[in-house]
Amino acid sequence: MKKKKSTNKFKAKKGKHLKRRSSDIFKTKRNIPYNVILKVLFIIALCIIIYNMITTKDDLKEINNRLNDVITVIDKTQTEQNTLTDKQIQLEENMKILETSKAEKKAEEERIAKEKAEAEEKAKQEAIKLAQAKTQVTSRGGTTSRSSSTVTYSLNEYQSYARDLCLNTYGWTENDFQCLVKLWNRESGWNPNAHNKSSGAHGIPQSLPASKMASEGADYYTNGKTQIRWGLKYIKGRYGSPSNAWAHSQQKGWY
Repeated sequence: MKKKKSTNKFKAKKGKHLKRRSSDIFKTKRNIPYNVILKVLFIIALCIIIYNMITTKDDLKEINNRLNDVITVIDKTQTEQNTLTDKQIQLEENMKILETSKAEKKAEEERIAKEKAEAEEKAKQEAIKLAQAKTQVTSRGGTTSRSSSTVTYSLNEYQSYARDLCLNTYGWTENDFQCLVKLWNRESGWNPNAHNKSSGAHGIPQSLPASKMASEGADYYTNGKTQIRWGLKYIKGRYGSPSNAWAHSQQKGWY
């Protein structure tokens, strides 16, 4: 009976020891995870913060680079626009200078032409006056002659010849013929020998040079009818009609 009791007591002690040991182990395992968890969480949080800082810095750097690129493009565009504006201003100034030069050139050409026409008109009038002073009107009325030349001409004959060509060949009006009479009265007095020494114009239509009239005949220098044919062709080609030629002569002093 005593041995059986001691055995139970040993078993009781053994069970109590095992119970205390397992409790200590549990307590040890329960205390370690809290510290580890806190450290791990802290490290994770720190990593996240560092990552965010690095990422944010890279993003800011990229944004800054893009802004710099945009600013560069804007500056380049502004420079190009300023260059284009300067070129446009320079072009407008050049156009104004060119227009001014053209206007001045045109005015100078008109002045020279006017002076030339006035000089020619003056020389022609003097030549007409000189020719009229040297001519004598015969008792028959239409025939005149130059005292310095044996060539004679008839105003009536030349004007009748010219009138026939005006009305029948060219289809012009009587008014056109009257304008032709006034035009060639001013130019030469219908004298086939009328010659402008200063310009070289010659004959009834005052061809310049006289050799142009050779297209109507080799006797162009003295034959009034040859000169008339050429003169009417010249008026037709340049002015269309004697009335237009006379109007131009009235305005410019020459035709």
